[in-house]
Amino acid sequence: MELKLNIYDQNDEITKTYLAESYSIKMRTLKNIIDTLEIDSLSSLLTSNSVASNVELVKIMIRKLEGSYDLVKDLLKDIFKGLTDEEILDTKLEEVVQVLINMMKNTVFTIALGRSKKN
Repeated sequence: MELKLNIYDQNDEITKTYLAESYSIKMRTLKNIIDTLEIDSLSSLLTSNSVASNVELVKIMIRKLEGSYDLVKDLLKDIFKGLTDEEILDTKLEEVVQVLINMMKNTVFTIALGRSKKN
């Protein structure tokens, strides 16, 4: 899984791109995400790949993110080493949401894969 976040200038041109090949959610981060985003209510949308569920997931994530800026900022800085608070201000919301969705989908997939290997 590749995670990608672009940084833009005042002319809406990409000035820098951060890439992360993978990211493993730490338990402290997971607790904060669950508490803030009520992830259990999103689980069925995270495991679906339909356009309708992705649209609904993005809508819900945007509403949840509005009240959790510091959590998202800290998570992005953990995923993309070297990312600064100032650079975060120059990202696009839809790209941040896409990074979070991809990270969560990968996590759910990895957990599900681990469960199926045990059976």
